Amino acid sequence: MLHFARRSLLVQLLSVYLVFVIVVLIGGVAVNAVVEQQLSTDVQASDEALAQEIALETSLHLRDAENALIMLGKLAAKDDSPGTLLNTFQAWKSARSDVDYVYWLDPVGRVVTSWPQGTTGIGAEFSPPDVVQRALTATGPVFEVGIAVESTPSAGVIFAEPVRAPNGTLGGIVAVSLSLKELSNPLRQVVDAQQHQ
Repeated sequence: MLHFARRSLLVQLLSVYLVFVIVVLIGGVAVNAVVEQQLSTDVQASDEALAQEIALETSLHLRDAENALIMLGKLAAKDDSPGTLLNTFQAWKSARSDVDYVYWLDPVGRVVTSWPQGTTGIGAEFSPPDVVQRALTATGPVFEVGIAVESTPSAGVIFAEPVRAPNGTLGGIVAVSLSLKELSNPLRQVVDAQQHQ
């Protein structure tokens, strides 16, 4: 009987030990699930904050480009002779690393002059034509994503600003092609940082 009682005590201790181990394992799995959910929520919130920051930075960059284009349009309205425009465009483009090309278009959308020179034939119809059509009736800058010069392999954001005389008649259109590479810098920095981790 004593042997049976010891055996029974051994079984009882083993049973209590197994119950304890099972409770600890179930508790560990539950804690792990809660921590995993919290980490997932934190990562999602961080990704959303980063996306908002990139969107805000891109928006500010585009707004800055719009404002600069408006100022360029005012300069072009003062003297739209090709020589003066070339000098103005060259200085403006050299001050803005995000600009690939600058164009002065006549009121029907033909290229009068451009910087850098030789990228588009003088008198050629500006492409994409949709941005010109929208600029003809707009009161401020319009934009479109595309390729402004066929010889350029990379796409950009094309902004066009109608330049009007004080009486409201359209004197011409200033158009610029912004590099998408410059607009992608914030995203590229994030990708590079993640690759170095």
